[in-house]
Amino acid sequence: MDKLDETIDTHERDKVITLIQENSVRVGKLNIKFTKLSKKDSIERWQAFYDSYHRLLINIPKGVLRIEREVRQKFVSPLTQERIEQLRWNINEEIDLVVKKLEGKCRLDFKKLGREEELDSRLKATLKKCGELLESEIIKCSDKLEMSANESGKIQLKDLALAFGTDEGLLHQLNILDPLQAINTNLNSNAEGPLAKSLFDDTVESIKYLLRGIQNLSIDSTGSVAVKKAAKMEVAKESMQVMEIIRNIDYMVEQIKLTGDNKNSEVLEKIWLQLEHNLDNGKPDWVNLIPKFKSLYEFIENKGK
Repeated sequence: MDKLDETIDTHERDKVITLIQENSVRVGKLNIKFTKLSKKDSIERWQAFYDSYHRLLINIPKGVLRIEREVRQKFVSPLTQERIEQLRWNINEEIDLVVKKLEGKCRLDFKKLGREEELDSRLKATLKKCGELLESEIIKCSDKLEMSANESGKIQLKDLALAFGTDEGLLHQLNILDPLQAINTNLNSNAEGPLAKSLFDDTVESIKYLLRGIQNLSIDSTGSVAVKKAAKMEVAKESMQVMEIIRNIDYMVEQIKLTGDNKNSEVLEKIWLQLEHNLDNGKPDWVNLIPKFKSLYEFIENKGK
């Protein structure tokens, strides 16, 4: 199991816990309601109790697969057959635990009221519904992930890291996954002609240079507390500057899709001036990147006129 699967599993488990807590609140309200009506031991109360658990059970596959889809869409990660089997096992395990709790709380009372067969019939129907929902949600999740990847033009996380010469951990650390995906998609979809390709290659290489600088930063573990603190602050400062620069590049490259009256030259100029300012006020060697990004800015400004 990779780290992404572990992360998703944690979110999905949290979702199940939330659903269980919501069910506990509903059941508590039902108990108060039927106690006030002097129907605490009535079949109506236990049927309502069961209906609340039925709602919980059918929401488990829906909730879990929704999280699976949302997270994998963000990281452009496909749903493999191995992962599908793991999901089936995880969800069925959660459902089995809830069913055991449900039976432990209400079977005896259904039996006392002469309605144990009704409970068995309800359980059979609920489990059938859960099984059908699980399979349909898996298919829906897989289809939407495939469609999303095709439509967005995004690439998988490992490929994105490779494209920008960095590692996946740094993309997470700097929270630049989304802007880099957008930059990569917009550049690739507009690389028409040798000039555009040359400019776009320079842009990617410049981003690689910035990211490589952060990756090469290190803190001397043998230094004093004051020295290490100062080094950490410097690393944090440079990381924040690079994050801001990449966001500026993203905003600027986004404008490449606009033409004619849809293109706002004033907005584009403000983005460029902010990018230039950030490069000019960063590390001394960053100023060498300004001409490359200025050429990109001028290309985007003139494109579509």
